[in-house]
Amino acid sequence: MNAAFFLCTWKFDWAVFIVIPLKTLLFFFRKRFSIAINLLDTSICLDSPFFSGWFTARAQGYSNPTMDALIDAGIHEADPDGRAAIYHDVQQLAVDDCPSVPLYDAIGRHFEQTWVVGWYYNPSYPGIYFYNLWKWYYCPHSTYDVCPGHPIANHLSYDGNYDGKVDMKDIGFICQAYGATYGPPQHPRWHFRFDVNSDRKCDMKDIGYVAKYYGCTSGTWSPP
Repeated sequence: MNAAFFLCTWKFDWAVFIVIPLKTLLFFFRKRFSIAINLLDTSICLDSPFFSGWFTARAQGYSNPTMDALIDAGIHEADPDGRAAIYHDVQQLAVDDCPSVPLYDAIGRHFEQTWVVGWYYNPSYPGIYFYNLWKWYYCPHSTYDVCPGHPIANHLSYDGNYDGKVDMKDIGFICQAYGATYGPPQHPRWHFRFDVNSDRKCDMKDIGYVAKYYGCTSGTWSPP
């Protein structure tokens, strides 16, 4: 903001505040989508801002029967190409009607400790989804000469299939993932177990490490 603007704030009880958007008294507001996993569909991103009766549409004072009909048709259209054509018309109508002007689109980044296992990006997860996360070190970094003191899944980071020995099976698995990288975007053949030197790509270095320690054995891996 600059000197041409003057801002002041008011405190409202929630029961009062929740009614204000529905009376179209807010000049700008923040909208965050939190999509349930069982409702992950393109239509959910259109219903809220544009479909008559939904909260954000009411907050904008927006109601257009043509828009409602298009969104409803898109929901019931099973053919991907047919749905894409309908949603093209939805977007064009939204531009033409201009019920509101988006000011920004928030972005985020993910950081984690090396002992966090199981995280992957899924747009249907609201916030942090803990059900597939746990604390664990799968294996020591392959370039370590000594085993670290933290819990690990295997004392041989070169034993990619966790069967307790380094052999041709491990080389074979690396060959299946050869050329794959963590990304982004993540390669469809990527698998973290076969990136034995933890450089986020499966290549000849990984095969070389397995060959160097070929025939070594260790205790087998057990789930945490």
